[in-house]
Amino acid sequence: MRSALLIMITCTSCTLPIETVHQLRVEPAAIAMDVDLAAPAPAVALHVVSVGDDGSETDVTASATYAFTGPQLGSVANGQLASDGATGGAAALAITFHELATTIDVTANVHGRRIIDGAAAAAFAGATAMPTALALVPGDGVVLPPNLGELAVAWTPDPAADTHQVHITAPYLDIEVDAPGAGTIALAPAEWLAIAKTARGSAVNVDVASLQSAAPATKQVATATYRIAETGANDILFGAIVGTDVPVLARYAMKTATTRALFAGPEGGCVGCHVSVSADGTRIAAGVPSHAGGGAGVLFDATTGTILATSDATPDTPWNAAAFDPSGALIASTRTGGLAIRDPMTAAVIRPIAMDELATSPTISPDGSALAYSVVDAGGQASANPVGDALHVRSWNVTTAAIGAPLELVRDGRGVSMPVYSSDGRWIAYAHSADPTTEVPTGAAAVRSDGSGQIVELTTDPLDKNARWASPVVNGQVWIAFVSQRPVGALAAGTQQLWLEQLDTTTGALSPAIHLPGQAT
Repeated sequence: MRSALLIMITCTSCTLPIETVHQLRVEPAAIAMDVDLAAPAPAVALHVVSVGDDGSETDVTASATYAFTGPQLGSVANGQLASDGATGGAAALAITFHELATTIDVTANVHGRRIIDGAAAAAFAGATAMPTALALVPGDGVVLPPNLGELAVAWTPDPAADTHQVHITAPYLDIEVDAPGAGTIALAPAEWLAIAKTARGSAVNVDVASLQSAAPATKQVATATYRIAETGANDILFGAIVGTDVPVLARYAMKTATTRALFAGPEGGCVGCHVSVSADGTRIAAGVPSHAGGGAGVLFDATTGTILATSDATPDTPWNAAAFDPSGALIASTRTGGLAIRDPMTAAVIRPIAMDELATSPTISPDGSALAYSVVDAGGQASANPVGDALHVRSWNVTTAAIGAPLELVRDGRGVSMPVYSSDGRWIAYAHSADPTTEVPTGAAAVRSDGSGQIVELTTDPLDKNARWASPVVNGQVWIAFVSQRPVGALAAGTQQLWLEQLDTTTGALSPAIHLPGQAT
């Protein structure tokens, strides 16, 4: 961009304006960075000059401002553009000095080759490829969150194969790892970070190969495509046995791929179902077994783990499943099929909700305008355990406790338990639980909250249990976390593990599920 500066020259008889035109010159005019994961991140010196058409030049490198359009390939400081050492791609670097502006093209190609001791890496180049159905894990077509803690690629090669290769490519990305041993290669943190940053919002090609180093004439090969999502998944609250004899409330951290026990129930008892977190994140309501049989409720301070209230401590007004209204109020179901507004710190009843049907397991829409719940057709034990026969929704006002007419969303004979709204309020996820005496989930689904009747099954394997939202809905995409007893690795069927999948809410399509890393297998 050129800019005109007016300079006034005064003489005895006149005043004449003289226009001086300035523009920015950047050296170099374009930048191509070679990012080798085995070397320090590259940096390129920048020189920005304000040039006048009168030949004057002023160095403005230190005063200019810099911003990328496109991938954030690095940062500019002290006259240098430094790569972040992980992100590949093509971007425009906008450079501004006062009213002057220009852009230069910047590219970064990320690559790495890691050979683990004992791998006959050189043998792959001369071996004849033999395409094989190697059943990769993760499998073809999976979607991976960019904040996944770690990634390993596994397959079952020919038993004689003793050297393996994983080659992952995408525009501006080329990573290869060669390793001896079994058919599993774990990516180094820097390798996975480069993949997640460079291919975020797009896809990578995964090529694996295995050969026998003593007879390397042929190599087994297989390919897959992994998509890296634009948005990450949230940490997951769930009930788990983490160094304990009974399930406790635990948190799975996506970024570190670790599970940490948070809180145990009253007297160290089981806790982990019917989990609800207040909008400000300070309180957690959850379900626990009751001394009276069936379910009960517990209210935690989310920071300290202090138990603020329990249902069994208030036998005159017991509750089991509960949810937080956006206002902060606690909406809880009684053991006899009623709903009430309760104090969010003590769980004391503030006001009953005038229901005309037995209800349990409430959930409130994010904007506070709707109340959904499981409908119980008959009282007794079915109310003590918060499992219903149908899912209803009504308009809702927490200030007046007013409700509208019920709209039935689900009644399929498989039971309805633990409903939860999506972040955009358009969907309600719920568990199937056909036996109200045990409340054990036997799968999960999501239904549109507008009554259109669209239902998506969130679990696809008979060994899958409950499923929950694991992120906000962004551009129609949302992460779903679920517990399953599927076999994985060396772990036989029957042990509960966390899995993750992505739901396209615009089409109802589910991506193939991935087993979350960091769990004992």
